[in-house]
Amino acid sequence: MTEVTRDSLQRRYADLVDAELLRRLHSDALTELAREVAAAEAESRGLALTKPEPPRGPAVPDEIDFAPDEFERNPYQPPRMASAAMPAARRPPARNRAWDIIWFLYAGGLGVLTVASQVSRISRGINDVALMTSVVVCIGCAGIAGWRLRRAWVHSLAWVAVLAVNLAVLGVYSKRSFTELAALGDTNASLVLGFGFAVSMSIHVPLIWGLLRYAFLSPSIWNRRAAPRAN
Repeated sequence: MTEVTRDSLQRRYADLVDAELLRRLHSDALTELAREVAAAEAESRGLALTKPEPPRGPAVPDEIDFAPDEFERNPYQPPRMASAAMPAARRPPARNRAWDIIWFLYAGGLGVLTVASQVSRISRGINDVALMTSVVVCIGCAGIAGWRLRRAWVHSLAWVAVLAVNLAVLGVYSKRSFTELAALGDTNASLVLGFGFAVSMSIHVPLIWGLLRYAFLSPSIWNRRAAPRAN
């Protein structure tokens, strides 16, 4: 085994490049003699003998205790990934403007059709029942517009009453139509009357559905109105 002497260490460290010489000098595996020889070689080359300190990040005070889910107040916590246990935040779905246009066209068309039908009856005399029916249907059309515009018009209970009256009108009309169909029997006139009844029902059913949504199934509209305004 070759004896390690000061001369042999000097020859070995003289052959090392600066980076390797400093790495060995800063390691903890050298003996006192080897460290002394390596330090002398580094000084002869004009190398700094102090070990560079690793870069430090911003100090975080120990007394600060951040909650695990408060990333906005804790810049030292990475954001968490969405998981099944902690679902990601959901955004409210965007409203479909096409449906608004369809409902506005429906409400406007039904209102115009109702008024035109009432005007055509004036020449035959004013029928109070038919007039009240037309008024209720037109008010229902206004409720459809309020629903699609997200406006809290009057009060939700008022639209509950409008819905109830429209249901009553539709029920009376259905009963009268079935009675007339039974009286006509199996004739061509009964087919025409039955077709007219089916068309009328298909026209008024969306009105009932829209008023139901406006009166009962749109709490965000009425809650927004009931919320106190900030001064």
